[in-house]
Amino acid sequence: MSEEQSNLDEQQVDEKVVPVSEAIRYRKRAQAAEQQAEELTRQVEQLRREHGQLTEQLQSQRHDEELSKRLTAAGVTDVEAGVLLTQKRMGDGGDLDAAIERLRQDKPHLFPSHQREANSAPKKTAGAKERPGTSPTMAQAAQQAAASGRRSDVHEYMRVRRTRVRSM
Repeated sequence: MSEEQSNLDEQQVDEKVVPVSEAIRYRKRAQAAEQQAEELTRQVEQLRREHGQLTEQLQSQRHDEELSKRLTAAGVTDVEAGVLLTQKRMGDGGDLDAAIERLRQDKPHLFPSHQREANSAPKKTAGAKERPGTSPTMAQAAQQAAASGRRSDVHEYMRVRRTRVRSM
């Protein structure tokens, strides 16, 4: 047994003996691999945080878009103010329809008073009506403005010119 024992001891010694330069090279490779693994771990964590933030932003934008659509369908005249006020009323995860109804009750000025007004275009204001026969022709107004040089005459000429151009 002593021979077998000595053979085993020699084999173990031979297996344990590695040239120093090779051991140093293995150690440097292992350290580089560990550093690379740590760097990749940091990058993965950073990307996960960024992904979470972007997901939150996307959900927020989708929620705001849905809110804007519903407020527009409800007939809100100022959508931006309606969105802000509805978000305030909803808090964290409240019911959207209930918040719009509360907004309608609390801020009726954001909603048109008649349904007809909500569907029609804004009305133009009526201009000053001219009396028949008192309006000078464009040529007369131009001569008067050129002769006098007064602002009121120039304005009158521009007004007559504007009404003639629009009617053509």
